[in-house]
Amino acid sequence: MPKAGLLPARCASARSVIPDFVAGCGMARVLAYLIENDVEMTDEAISSDISCTMKQAPEKAYTQNALKTEFTKTSFEIAPGQLL
Repeated sequence: MPKAGLLPARCASARSVIPDFVAGCGMARVLAYLIENDVEMTDEAISSDISCTMKQAPEKAYTQNALKTEFTKTSFEIAPGQLL
C-alpha cells in the first residue's frame, strides 16, 4: 500500500487531475475583478473576465507540458511565478 504522501503523486501521474487551486480560482478572480478600477459591473463582463482568466491556466500548463497526466505537476510549477 502506498504512503499517503505518495498517493496524490501516483494519481496525478496516471490520470489528468485538476488541482484545487485551479478549480477554485473563479471566486478569487471575481473579487480581483471587482476591486479593479473602471471595469464594467455587469454579469456578462464579470463572467467573460472569469472565463478568459480560467481558460489561461490549462493553456499555460499544456504549452509548458503537453502530457495529459502531468497537469497538476505542471500547474504547481507555474503557480509561484503567477503570484510574483
